[in-house]
Amino acid sequence: MSRSGIGPRGGRSSLNQLSEYSHEDILQANLSSIADLLEKDWDWLLCLCGDERVGKSTLAIQIGKAIGERVGRPFGMRNCVFDWNYLRKTALELPNRSPIFYSESRILSRERLSQFNIAVMSALSVIGYKNHFIMINFPQFRELDPYLKNHRIKTRIEVKSYMGERGMAIFYARVKKDHPDHRGRTVWWDYAFTYHFDAISKEKGWDKETIRLWKDYLKRDQKEKERLLGGEGLDPRSESIIRLRKKGYTQYQIGDMWGIAQPRVSQIEKELREQGFFRELGTE
Repeated sequence: MSRSGIGPRGGRSSLNQLSEYSHEDILQANLSSIADLLEKDWDWLLCLCGDERVGKSTLAIQIGKAIGERVGRPFGMRNCVFDWNYLRKTALELPNRSPIFYSESRILSRERLSQFNIAVMSALSVIGYKNHFIMINFPQFRELDPYLKNHRIKTRIEVKSYMGERGMAIFYARVKKDHPDHRGRTVWWDYAFTYHFDAISKEKGWDKETIRLWKDYLKRDQKEKERLLGGEGLDPRSESIIRLRKKGYTQYQIGDMWGIAQPRVSQIEKELREQGFFRELGTE
């Protein structure tokens, strides 16, 4: 059995405050280990998943900066990709062992999800050849291509809020066995440790360069969301859900039309509302 991914095993505990999940030493030790592996002709893929506005991008920027410092590669807006069509191009252009952050803003239909998986898969050869450190912000981890989930992504981070406070990250390491377990699995994700991270701000002690990068990232991210609000890049299923809900159709009726279960329709609608689509269209 092999266990690859970030973090040693760690026990869960009952906590009253999110700040009690420090584990800064564990995270920094693992980032140093990953940086060493990049120097030894390895690449590394990490996936951040979770709901909107819980801090996935904040944590990714912090990790990207930390890895960049360790391998001598500056992490800036050049390292942030917002369109999967540019992931391979960015991987080719950046020097070896560069940290790259890909952020997916779209709610993907099966067709668009297939296009996304193909784009990422096509970039893998370049990522491996150039020993890059890749962070993928993708809320729907279970919908990633099985090859990505089971063989290429080494670290999974579930980002969420805790008692109403953003900044909780649960790290999982990938476990692989030569023979299936009693549930028929040869690959699963094992809990490693839980980490608390702060917002990027002057009040939290961040340096001016990181704060400037974060502000630039937010501006670019907002432009991408405004582009989507204008209808460009929004997949047909999401557009249909917005239109049909505006006309008064129920989630069950929409699910029947698209051949998907009501809970999935509810999840898509929740994500669309969190990104402001329904508000902009006057349906709230």
